Amino acid sequence: MVGLGTPAGQVAGPAPGDPVTGFIRQPDGTDQRQTMTRRDQYAALNGHGPMGGQGGPPPLYVSYFTPGSAYETLARQLRQSLDAHALPYRIEPRPSRGSWVANTCIKPEFIAEIWSGAQRPVCWIDADAAVLRPPGFLNGCIADFAFVRRHGWYDISSLVYFGTAPVCGEVLAEWVRLAQSAPHVWDQALLTLAWHRVLGSSPAYTWFLPDSIFRFPRPHIRDLRDRLLYYPTGRKLRPFFDQKQASRSQKRADGARETPSDAVSPLFRDHLQSFDFSQSFSVRTAFVDD
Repeated sequence: MVGLGTPAGQVAGPAPGDPVTGFIRQPDGTDQRQTMTRRDQYAALNGHGPMGGQGGPPPLYVSYFTPGSAYETLARQLRQSLDAHALPYRIEPRPSRGSWVANTCIKPEFIAEIWSGAQRPVCWIDADAAVLRPPGFLNGCIADFAFVRRHGWYDISSLVYFGTAPVCGEVLAEWVRLAQSAPHVWDQALLTLAWHRVLGSSPAYTWFLPDSIFRFPRPHIRDLRDRLLYYPTGRKLRPFFDQKQASRSQKRADGARETPSDAVSPLFRDHLQSFDFSQSFSVRTAFVDD
């Protein structure tokens, strides 16, 4: 097991079968992957082992909503959950741009605006989410980025942490540029591309969080089963965030069409899974528009 709080000079290579939980990018050719077993990762996220949070102040949680939409009510619920856990936040209204897809392009612009003036780490959280329990692993976080990456290539932008290093501003600026030039591509897919493009030449430290930090919509009987059988034994992680996924109904209502995250081209997918930065991808080469 390799703890995410381990100093870079002491990080070992990945153990066979263990998920990559951290990645230290060094363009000089000394990249390092960090691994943990799932059980150890869950224990660390619960505060029972080395992870990366150093017990410092929490990041500033940021989000926006479009007035008059379902997200306005959901954002109010998000505020209540952040208040309940004494977490700092900025949640603001932003005028609608006419459709769900167009409104998602506001996200990188909004985060970049807040990040540039905050002088502290910020953590984006979707307006249709809620905090279920304090995510202490983000307090005093030593990583530059923290987000969920599935299968080594599929990123989820429901919760994205940005530290204070200049590389964070570089990724945000590239994400904004990509969103403005390719509004038909899902924002989280463009975040993946921005991350890969910037890290081609910039050092950074990234955490890859398990998607079990989220509670996704599901039958209550499964919640009950997990509470009784799996959370107490550490076989599953008790979620930190409730992800309501209101965007699914909103997209259907708008008739939205977009290039989704799972349209990543096979070549770009291979480069992401192997942490290969030898090729710089464009929107055209990174995604397959079906």
